[in-house]
Amino acid sequence: MEDTSPEIRQLVRQIVMARPEADRFLMCAELHEAGKELAKIGMPGGLTPVEQRHFLYRRIYGEDFPFQYS
Repeated sequence: MEDTSPEIRQLVRQIVMARPEADRFLMCAELHEAGKELAKIGMPGGLTPVEQRHFLYRRIYGEDFPFQYS
């Protein structure tokens, strides 16, 4: 679903790309962390740390974690 006009999308892109690379990196990192916090909503209690990471991976990427560690 796209609810933003192409003109506004281009304007936002220009504004973001005008920022220094380090700022853009921090913006992405902060958005990723915010996404992880949102993905934690509804996480069942009592999960081990490994199960928590697998839960978050599934919520964020829409598939099971591809590796199993023993």
